[in-house]
Amino acid sequence: MLDPLACCHVPARAHSARADRFFVVLSNAFMVWIALVCCTTLAASADSTQPIAPLERTTPVDFATEIAPILKRSCVACHHQGEAEGGLVLESHASLMKGGDTGPAVIASDAMASLLLMRATGEEDPLMPPKDNDVGANPLTAEELGLWQLWIQQGAHGSSAGESKSLTWQVIPESLRAVNALDVSPDGQRFAYARGNRLFVADIHTPTENVLLSDTELDQVGIADVDLIQSIAFSPDGRRLASGGFRTLRLWKRAHSPVSPTNASWLKPAQLMSVQSDGAAVALVNAIGDIEVWDVMTNERRALIHGPSDPVIGLAWAGSTGKLVVADNAGRVTMPETIGGSELAAIDLHTSLSGLATCTDGVHAAVRRTDGSVQLLRLVADADGTTANFEVVHQVVSDVSDATAVALIAEPTLAIAIATESRGVLLIDAATNQVTRTFEVGAIVDALAVSADQMQLVTGSRDAVVGVWSLADGKQLAVNSAGVDDALALAKAARDARRQQTVVANLTNKAKELQELLEKEDEALAAITKLRDATIQTRDANEQKHAAAAKLVTETQAKIAKITGDIAAAEQEIASDKTLLEQATKELDAQRASLKQLEAEKAKSEAELAKYQRLTDAATAAHRRATDAIPEHQRVVDAESQRLTRLDAKSTLIQSNLTQPGHAVLGVAVSPDASRIVTVHRDGSSRIIRSRDGQPLTQIPPTLPGDASRSDRSERASVAVVGDKLCRLAGSGALQCYPLREQWVLERTIGEVNDPTEIVDRATAISFRPDAMTVAIGSGEPSRSGTIKLFDVRTGELLRDLGELHSDTILGLAFSPDGRTLASSSADRTIGLTDVASGMTTRQFEGHTHHVLSIAWQDSGSVIASAGADQTVKIWNIETGETSRTVSGFKKELTGIRFVDASDMLVAACGSGEVRLLNSTNGSKVRSFDAAEDFLFAVAVTPDGEQLIAGGQSGVVRIWNLTDGKLLAELK
Repeated sequence: MLDPLACCHVPARAHSARADRFFVVLSNAFMVWIALVCCTTLAASADSTQPIAPLERTTPVDFATEIAPILKRSCVACHHQGEAEGGLVLESHASLMKGGDTGPAVIASDAMASLLLMRATGEEDPLMPPKDNDVGANPLTAEELGLWQLWIQQGAHGSSAGESKSLTWQVIPESLRAVNALDVSPDGQRFAYARGNRLFVADIHTPTENVLLSDTELDQVGIADVDLIQSIAFSPDGRRLASGGFRTLRLWKRAHSPVSPTNASWLKPAQLMSVQSDGAAVALVNAIGDIEVWDVMTNERRALIHGPSDPVIGLAWAGSTGKLVVADNAGRVTMPETIGGSELAAIDLHTSLSGLATCTDGVHAAVRRTDGSVQLLRLVADADGTTANFEVVHQVVSDVSDATAVALIAEPTLAIAIATESRGVLLIDAATNQVTRTFEVGAIVDALAVSADQMQLVTGSRDAVVGVWSLADGKQLAVNSAGVDDALALAKAARDARRQQTVVANLTNKAKELQELLEKEDEALAAITKLRDATIQTRDANEQKHAAAAKLVTETQAKIAKITGDIAAAEQEIASDKTLLEQATKELDAQRASLKQLEAEKAKSEAELAKYQRLTDAATAAHRRATDAIPEHQRVVDAESQRLTRLDAKSTLIQSNLTQPGHAVLGVAVSPDASRIVTVHRDGSSRIIRSRDGQPLTQIPPTLPGDASRSDRSERASVAVVGDKLCRLAGSGALQCYPLREQWVLERTIGEVNDPTEIVDRATAISFRPDAMTVAIGSGEPSRSGTIKLFDVRTGELLRDLGELHSDTILGLAFSPDGRTLASSSADRTIGLTDVASGMTTRQFEGHTHHVLSIAWQDSGSVIASAGADQTVKIWNIETGETSRTVSGFKKELTGIRFVDASDMLVAACGSGEVRLLNSTNGSKVRSFDAAEDFLFAVAVTPDGEQLIAGGQSGVVRIWNLTDGKLLAELK
């Protein structure tokens, strides 16, 4: 303890006894006071320090499982990368050992010298965590302090590997069904949604038909992630689907895997193929020319029929009779027995043939001759009914001489459909042999098919167009000109070109505005200059007057001096001179007053001149800016115009490619229920098309890339629906079958659950760039960081780390329609725009007072809409960065937002169970959709703007008609 006497400076002089006694009393009192102060201080110190409970254990303390959790609970909220108070980061062992601004936080093997422990106990001020802190962190318990002390004394060991130990995941029960994310495919035919960690892809028109995606590498069957799926996005080309979970993003690819020949022995090389109407049997002409008949269900060969000596050019089933009709190139038509192979009927037409068609009545057949004419045949039984033979009904059907394809219609009366090179497609009455209707297809047709109900005719043209026609009235019911992949590419190219046209038009209009502004600046500069020049003239005149007045003052002053001198020299003239003096003095006063007034006028002129000079300078600068802006703006106009030219060329090229010879339709078929049309093309590719509207559903490429130019694929091709499969044969290739329902396979996983290096936390937001080659992933540690990274879709390679663009978790990501800007929204209440090329943030929007949960671009690329937990929707002008409109009146958080097609309409999903259709230009409500108070998390709109899908806490997915609000389906 400090000696109190050491603080008393006593003068070096003798003291009286009384003084000595007084000093002793004073000293004793001072000692008592010091003791009281010290005791009070010690007591206060004892109250503020935290006790340490010593631990009796010899096993090493593990940093990752024992120390790190305490740091995360009580310390990391204020000591992390985003907010490192005192420069100290406690998120990892490495950063802890690095220390902060005051030096090391931990001294290995010396707990009492370690600032981390001393601050936690209060031995070193200030106590950490402080009382009444903003994050609600509690002080460490005596046992936790004891654990820290033991860990430090043991050497304070730890490593990044120790911190990344495998996480133990519990099985997520199927009862956890909340739909946190959903999306619609770009073709509008399917949508994906997640319930918990289960991922489904469903048909938009028959939503109960869905596919469950599963990662076979996971322990549990039927799940797509170990954690709740937080985000879902289809790629713009529709070929991939991304799903985000904890530190991982899975990329699923739409697959067109053919049925393996090991599961169907009849999938083999063949020259021709024909499928029985009920799909039970397949007949094919094998490589040597023999005819094989296979049972589809049992996968067994029913019969092997020796082929004719001439090549078989036609193979077809005779309706539902179970019998075959075979035509060879030499003109012989036969009906072989499918069991033993003997001929049941035959006819020799003595002409070269190129095609065969049969009728569902099992009696009639038509052959196409190489000269372009068509003959109609009929199977006639003998009188005893034991044998049959073919007879010619019409030697030449109508007067056709340039037939390219033939089909027979059984009901209501027998008719023949013939595609011609010069007259379109003709419908001919078999009884009268007269043309009853012409279908103006617009291109040469090489493939015809009739629906099972005999009500529709399907045409396949050389320009790759598939048409569906009513046989009753000849009206076109549907048309298809491209597969789903090609259609998406064409639609995107056209949309990009239209958008760019608007951009160029706006820039051109702005150029006019800049020119008008320059003219106004010219006028303003001229007016200001005129005023300035007039002010200069006024100033110069005042200067002359001021000089004259000053001269008078000077002269009068000299005069007074002279008079004063004269007074001293000539007293006798005092009276007279005094009078003169008084007069001179009055003149001087008047002249000084005049000079003062002139000086005031001069100052005013100078001020006026300075003002007009500033105005002139400002006008000159504005004029210079307006002048400079025109060539700079013209450079932008030129660049965007060149981009428009490229986009127009791309659109034209895609359109041109669709009509190339390789896309010509060589074969068409209709599914038994008439819901699907399947095709095969000259290049060996196929399409699956929805019959009622011609919408492409699936595009199956050639099995062997580069085989499109093979000569044996140039003319002969056939296709059919066999059960739930498309079966096709192009040229003398192998017979192939593909499932009608699409397949989704896991292509790759980006990131690892136990490694925060690539994705720091949950993948809470996903966006594909419009070219479908790049995917952006948004993540972040809550209340600490908001990170965005860009990956190559095809390889999974990290292309760009945009870093921590936000201070809290990323909740929304959206590439601009042109792909040049990435918008992000965050729990930090802001929206950021990042230039993709440079990686630089170009603008930040602030205005929401709570988390910004979702964002969406309007197709023009000039407007963004945002949905916030502050129960508002905001519309933002990209160019100015200002809020053009705020829409309120919602009962709970806004969780999802989407624009409708390319319009100004948007839909916003609310936690109250309402989805509201809004006009973004004025904020008015167009319609509400009721989700029965379900707390909605996700919303999507089909690209055509016809249907709305939403899901939320209950797990129910609802589909509405957007135009009338009718509920179309509920998936529970």
